[in-house]
Amino acid sequence: MHYHRFLLGIGVGAEYPCGSVAASEQSEGSTISKNAQNRWFALATNCMIDVGFVVSSFVPLVLYWMFVFPSVSLDRPP
Repeated sequence: MHYHRFLLGIGVGAEYPCGSVAASEQSEGSTISKNAQNRWFALATNCMIDVGFVVSSFVPLVLYWMFVFPSVSLDRPP
């Protein structure tokens, strides 16, 4: 498990700089104004990471609620 997690960390660490470069190159297109390039670059890189942090925190919580702590049962009458 630790070995696979290590490999996953290397893969994600290698993907982030490549994604940043790709987002930077795409924000230099002729359809995007010069004033909005930095805004779109920040939205494409930094904000998506923050959204990923929030979602990755809630997914285990929801799974815990679903499988470990099923307090609401739809089969039995109230």
